[in-house]
Amino acid sequence: MDYIKNASAIFLMLFATNISLAENDESLLSKSECAETKEGIRVFLGLADYHWKEIEKAIENGKEADEKLYSIAGFYAQQAANYSIVYGNWCD
Repeated sequence: MDYIKNASAIFLMLFATNISLAENDESLLSKSECAETKEGIRVFLGLADYHWKEIEKAIENGKEADEKLYSIAGFYAQQAANYSIVYGNWCD
């Protein structure tokens, strides 16, 4: 029951914060923070692409790619997606 109370309190605080920001027309991120977020997206996409290419090289050479490469590529792709959502919501 405490979990539900805590989750409800957090939800209400976030909701109130979003309303406050909308009414004040303030941005959560500054222009420089948006630029850093955009650069982070580029870096994460580059890292994900590098690891996917390593997987493709292994397959082309008739080898099985290391399982860690799949995890790493997926991790960086997910981070790029997460940063993209933040950028799209607060910087667009």
